[in-house]
Amino acid sequence: MIDLRPRQQVALDILRGAFAKGFSAPVLVAPCGFGKTRVSAAISLAAVEKGKRVLFITPRRNLVIQAFRSFDALGIEAGIHMAGEYHDNRHPISIASMDTIIARIGKNSVELQGVYDADLLIIDEAHQSVSAKRKQFLIECLNARYATKKKIIALTASPCVNGGGGLGAVFDELLIPSTMKEEIEDGYLLPPRYFACEKPDLSKIKVVAGEYSASGLGDAYDDVNLVGDVVKNYKRIAPGTAAVCFAPTRKNAAHLAEQFEAAGYPSAYLDANTPDKERQRVFDGIKSGSIKIITNVLIIGMGTDLPPLQTVILATATKSIPRWIQAVGRALRPYTGQDCAYIIDHGGMSIDPKMGPVEDITDWSLSEKSKIQDRVLQRKQESKEAKEIVCIKCKTVFKNRRDCPDCGHRMKQETEALEFYEADLQEVNSKKKANRDMEWPEKIKFYGMLKHYCRTTGKKSGYAAWKYKEKTGVWPNDGRLKAAPPIPPDSAMKKWITSQNIRFAKRKSA
Repeated sequence: MIDLRPRQQVALDILRGAFAKGFSAPVLVAPCGFGKTRVSAAISLAAVEKGKRVLFITPRRNLVIQAFRSFDALGIEAGIHMAGEYHDNRHPISIASMDTIIARIGKNSVELQGVYDADLLIIDEAHQSVSAKRKQFLIECLNARYATKKKIIALTASPCVNGGGGLGAVFDELLIPSTMKEEIEDGYLLPPRYFACEKPDLSKIKVVAGEYSASGLGDAYDDVNLVGDVVKNYKRIAPGTAAVCFAPTRKNAAHLAEQFEAAGYPSAYLDANTPDKERQRVFDGIKSGSIKIITNVLIIGMGTDLPPLQTVILATATKSIPRWIQAVGRALRPYTGQDCAYIIDHGGMSIDPKMGPVEDITDWSLSEKSKIQDRVLQRKQESKEAKEIVCIKCKTVFKNRRDCPDCGHRMKQETEALEFYEADLQEVNSKKKANRDMEWPEKIKFYGMLKHYCRTTGKKSGYAAWKYKEKTGVWPNDGRLKAAPPIPPDSAMKKWITSQNIRFAKRKSA
């Protein structure tokens, strides 16, 4: 029996409900750090108890090993199907590399016994599963080509392809047991703080298959005046924190590692050719603190769990929402002494109208034709209240348009640019008015009451920081706040907490 958190149990329940309704391939959508592998382990054990066999499939070798270790830590024995590893079919649960399975179909039925016999496939990082060959394999599994008709559970934090289309070609239902905001409010994820300047002009960079050309980005991100000094901004915003830095090319990533090292921050560069032992040495260095920064292109992305990481540096840009979500997710897992994650965004994704803060992206759909970026933009446009505009020519008052209905004068669109100097990144959406209106004794008392509430309710310290930010518009980074003693909430504070809980419950049920 595996202990599950309440929302993890909800995930298990709605999966069972989906199968009971006749769905055969639902997608379980939950944020990075939700515990999807733990839920998968519980599902797998329940299936085995009914005499079923389970195949857990991941898109990368390192994730096979990571999943195997996670299952093993829960006391679950599993076989492995992966190139270079012994193919153990003795266990009713197997963990496999997707590409190994596909490459060996039709070549060796003995090594593929785990595929032929499996009743349930669990597809990890499912947004990576809809390339032509992978999609064909999954559809054939659903159509009973391999011995038996199989059911599929897909797992992902971002149920869309890099271009933004949904996963409806294979999967038939979206299930969302929890959102990133809910996990943050419950203290299971750190609240992210975003730092950005004006979005760099990347209009001249070639776009291939919906994504920027890596070589074009590499040239652009050599220009400090365009995107800001990566090392300088790290030193100013999150100095000394364990960080992962994403670069557009291997050359850029290696150069950044040298720059961080020269600035006094022990760094390491990883790429696809880095030997497993060296990669593990670097990971161990992050955990011990002997290494502060890892630079890479896309190696430390989906599924990589390194809880000491507190900072993500985007020294690149992307049009892909899955890549944006996966990158930010590397720093959101709580760790001792951390109350927030720092997202240093040199690509402008956090202020892009089609992207924005990852915790706000919930506009999912299975439709292959409808793009998530377009739905995000539409939601933002619909949520803006229409302001009354007074024509500067004829003084006519109107809404919902930029040209005057009477005289035809076209009004200029108001913009609010973030302040920056030599591309120094500034915090996004920092509302400081409420903070200015509170005197220091009031701030210390308020934060002390939040600390007490967390202690008595079992919530993590990140919850107090998040709620302080919601109330005041700034993070409780001042030493006077960090030293604030926990004190019991007064009646006003209790009412405020109750109102927050009610608001949260209404939003969840909406």
